Amino acid sequence: MRTSFLPFARPSISDEDIQAVVQMLQSGWITTGSQCAALPETEYNSERICPLPLFPDMTDGDVDDVLAAVRCIVDARFAVTS
Repeated sequence: MRTSFLPFARPSISDEDIQAVVQMLQSGWITTGSQCAALPETEYNSERICPLPLFPDMTDGDVDDVLAAVRCIVDARFAVTS
């Protein structure tokens, strides 16, 4: 039996990557600003991905609230105008 965690995929993070993240966090410009252009794939995906607040301690009511919000967004996005 393994005694260490077997990750799905080991990240490859350099000291340069870590420093870039630290600089971004300290800048105060986490989701906007001049550095966003330096990460075009991240910027592209952040405009298209909707993270959902799902976690183990959520109640059924919490899940219902999330689903209602998603339904509202989808309905608004795909509403047929005549």
